[in-house]
Amino acid sequence: MKFEIVPISSIDFHDKRFFIGSDLDNLSSIKISIREVGIINPPVLKNEDDKFIPICGWRRISALKDLGLEKVLAKVYDSDEITNEGCLQLVLFENRERLNDIEKAELVFKFKNLCALDDNDLIKRILPPLGIAPKWKNLERYLSIAELEPEIKNAFHQQKITLDHAVLLSELRDPQRLQILERIILRFKLNKNETREAIQEIQEVAFRDRKSIGDVIESIENRIGQDGSKNEFRHELKLLRYPVLTQVEENFRECLNHLNLPKELNIFHPPFFEGNDLEIRLRFKSKEGLREVITYLSSRIEDGKIENLINIVKEGSTKGSGE
Repeated sequence: MKFEIVPISSIDFHDKRFFIGSDLDNLSSIKISIREVGIINPPVLKNEDDKFIPICGWRRISALKDLGLEKVLAKVYDSDEITNEGCLQLVLFENRERLNDIEKAELVFKFKNLCALDDNDLIKRILPPLGIAPKWKNLERYLSIAELEPEIKNAFHQQKITLDHAVLLSELRDPQRLQILERIILRFKLNKNETREAIQEIQEVAFRDRKSIGDVIESIENRIGQDGSKNEFRHELKLLRYPVLTQVEENFRECLNHLNLPKELNIFHPPFFEGNDLEIRLRFKSKEGLREVITYLSSRIEDGKIENLINIVKEGSTKGSGE
C-alpha cells in the first residue's frame, strides 16, 4: 500500500463491488467538511490496470467529484497486494460502528459471493465483528435482506420502513415485494404486525381466488378509493378474506337502517364480528334528550329489533371464526 495522488477521472465510480449502502445519501455535509478542512481520512483504492476501484471512501470521492476537484490523495493497493476479502475487511472495520442492518446484510452477502466463504466461515468470522449473533438463522435472514430490491433498501435508509418490514418483504417472491411495499406499507403506514397480517390475508385470497397479489390489492383499492384510510383498507381486506362476513355485514346494515335511529344514537358491532357484544353510543345535551333516546331504545328492545341485531352479531361471530 502506498499514498498516491490519483486523478479523479481515473476512478471507476461504476465499479461498486466493495460499496455498501445507498447512493441516494445527501453529500452536502461531506462537501462542507471538505471545503473547510479538506480530506482528513484519505479514501482507499485498488489499482487494477491503471483503473482505480474504490474500497473505502466512495462518498468522499463522490463529493470531491461534485465539487469539481480533479485529484485526491488516496491509499492505493496494487491488484496483487490485496484480495477481495482483504478489501471487504477494510470496509468492515472502517465502518462497523455506523453500519445499519441493511448495510450489514450487504456486507455479509459480498463476503459470501466475492470471497467464496462458506456458511460456517460467515457465521464464525463475519457475523461477530458486525455485532450479529453467530447463528444460522441470522445468516439466512441477513442474506435474504441483502437481495431485496433497491426501492426497498432505499425506503429503509430513508426510515420509511423498519428492519421488521424488510424481513417480512424478504420472505415474499420478487414481483410481490414492491407491490406490498408501495401500495400497502408506504401508503397506509402499517406497523410490523399489521403488515404481517395483511400479507398473510392477501396471499390467502390470491391463492383461493387464483389471482395475483396485484389483482387482490387492486380490488381493495377500487372499493376504498384513492382517499381510503388504513382502517378502511384493513376492513375491506378482512371482508375479502372472509366473504361470509360480507353478507353478515350487509344484513347488519340493513337491519340497522330499518331501526331509523335518531342522530343522537348509534349502534356498532365488534370489528370483524370478533365477539358477541354490541356497542351503543348516545349523545345528549339535557336530561330530556337522554330520556327520549332511552325511551326510543326501550321501544326497539320491546319490538324485538335490537334482538335481531344481537342475533346477526352472533351469526357473524360463529361464521367468521369458522371461515
